[in-house]
Amino acid sequence: PSALRLTRAQVAALLAAVSCPALLVGADRGLFADPQAHGANAIRGLATTVLPGGHHLHLEAAGAPRVAAAVLAFLGG
Repeated sequence: PSALRLTRAQVAALLAAVSCPALLVGADRGLFADPQAHGANAIRGLATTVLPGGHHLHLEAAGAPRVAAAVLAFLGG
């Protein structure tokens, strides 16, 4: 738990202030399988990709290469 708690309005303001390219990699069986429901749409131009896997997709043997490929593609590599 964090000692700092933000209101939904504060979170929305912080996300709306993001001005750089951003990528959200989600897992279809993860905690935030629907990123829009958690305010991701507040980030202008946010690129999203949903990959098969669970919350720790980046740690799964099959998931880690998929996450890496998504990040590399986003970075133009």
